[in-house]
Amino acid sequence: MPWNYPHYQLVRLIAPNLLLGNSILFKHAQICRRTAELVEELFERAGAPQHVVHHSGFSHAETSAAITHPTVTGVSFTGGETAGAAIAKTAGGALKKAVLELGGNDPFLVFDGERVSELAELVASARLANAG
Repeated sequence: MPWNYPHYQLVRLIAPNLLLGNSILFKHAQICRRTAELVEELFERAGAPQHVVHHSGFSHAETSAAITHPTVTGVSFTGGETAGAAIAKTAGGALKKAVLELGGNDPFLVFDGERVSELAELVASARLANAG
């Protein structure tokens, strides 16, 4: 899971899967490790069975092994194209369902030169709001 909106990214994945009776094993971005631990802890405090929502500190090699494990039925990834391509290849090779939201920065084009400074402030504010 990515670093921006670290709680939301997890909740939007966890909620529907729990409603379907699935457990969730997730790996958050390293800079969000405490967020991941907190989310797991909150589910345990709420009475969820241990490890129904579980954060892993997997390495990349261990992540590949987890994706191909027989009990894993699908994978969701939000992040960069390079990691997404590797996950897609692993999931595809194991015939696992995969949902990929691949990152990057969206360009912002300004066609009206009269409002550049106003738009610059707006764009900077909007971009930082998406920084988690």
